[in-house]
Amino acid sequence: MPGFEDRFTDDFMAYAADADSETKPVLKETLHLIWKAFREEYEWIEEENSWRMRSRDLKNGIIVETASVHTQEEYDRFTERMRTQRVQAEEFERTLTVSYATLAGDGLTFTYGGPRLLNGRSVDLGATPLYDGPFISADVGTGKITLRYGDRLRVLDFPGAAITEE
Repeated sequence: MPGFEDRFTDDFMAYAADADSETKPVLKETLHLIWKAFREEYEWIEEENSWRMRSRDLKNGIIVETASVHTQEEYDRFTERMRTQRVQAEEFERTLTVSYATLAGDGLTFTYGGPRLLNGRSVDLGATPLYDGPFISADVGTGKITLRYGDRLRVLDFPGAAITEE
């Protein structure tokens, strides 16, 4: 989708307007790297009334792990640790299961069409909000995501194809 990389980074950067002058360029560079990684795995398909992002693979998923960092040194440590993180999927074709150990040491196991485990315990994701935090929230099945930053509010309404701001 033409121009979407800039829109992607600019929209996220707007929520970091209060960030210090050292953090902003690091954040912007990171957002560009995230976009480039997505572009390697996905393609934008132009449809009659919109654009759709399509994976080139038939079986895929995304794990996003985040952390707060306040200095370049903390960011460098985080990114170095993330480079060593690996998804365990050796038997995926047979079991449709992947496992991942977070930086905090929690074990996540996901099986397509099966249980989701957190540290060996089943998690009912239907009873859990899709997102539930101070900056982003969404209930499962609504198709709406609410983003908050300070006194700013943005609601992404996917079924209604609308974005509202307050």
